[in-house]
Amino acid sequence: PRSTLFPYTTLFRSVTAAVLKAVEHGIATTADGSLARQRLIQMRDFYDFLMAEIPSLLERWYQR
Repeated sequence: PRSTLFPYTTLFRSVTAAVLKAVEHGIATTADGSLARQRLIQMRDFYDFLMAEIPSLLERWYQR
């Protein structure tokens, strides 16, 4: 049931928000074009994608 996964999704969102905050700080403090900045941007984009996909992924899981 949905209620059993709620604590995990809430925890995931809070952890992801903290990670993204650190990533944004890293992006702001690294040199344009640096490998570190490129990796941080890719990480941010991946987490943004993941956060956008999780609701539909969970919906499919619930419907199983």
